[in-house]
Amino acid sequence: MQGVGCSTREIDLRWRIAWNTARRYLKTPEPVKPKSRQSRGSKLDPYLENVDRRMAEWLETWEVLCRELQGLGYQ
Repeated sequence: MQGVGCSTREIDLRWRIAWNTARRYLKTPEPVKPKSRQSRGSKLDPYLENVDRRMAEWLETWEVLCRELQGLGYQ
């Protein structure tokens, strides 16, 4: 895109990346590889066993599951 006259601002708007990220990509001669990130997990992780069990029982609505999880301490 830069080769056809697009500015850094046009590139970052088109690709929806930060201006400084677009600038860094344009300065680097080789492709930039994204940094690997460690998984954070989920707020539901402590309750997955209950969720799996209830889904196996063909729970009819999410509202029921939500109330049950809130009763177990989910916020």
